[in-house]
Amino acid sequence: MKKTIILLLVVLVAACGVMESPNKQADNSKKNQMIELLAAADWVREEQEEEEHITFTNDGHFSYWEASSGNAVGDFDLYESFDVDTRQKEIVILPIDKGYEEIRMSYISVTNHTLELRYEGEILTFHNAAQDIVEE
Repeated sequence: MKKTIILLLVVLVAACGVMESPNKQADNSKKNQMIELLAAADWVREEQEEEEHITFTNDGHFSYWEASSGNAVGDFDLYESFDVDTRQKEIVILPIDKGYEEIRMSYISVTNHTLELRYEGEILTFHNAAQDIVEE
């Protein structure tokens, strides 16, 4: 009897470790949807007669560069991957070198056409480059 109870407890503990809570499953689903939406476009922003591009891939890669020079915007060449925090509504940009802090950008709006981010107090509005070509 004692062995049966211990075995049952072991099985229950193991099952709890494998099962995800419904909230965690919902968070993962939202996160995956957001990553797919971000990765579905080459996002373009017009900034003082300069075109900036920001891209995200389904496998977690990230880049942010100026179109005319091909150089990274600011220090974004020190960052190459990202994650999404759906609870905080943030895109977390991760550094190449652990000596740098991650960058957090709040997402205000994300649609198939427009990406609005808040970064360092400024609202950055990007448009889907493919949508711009179709509309021309």
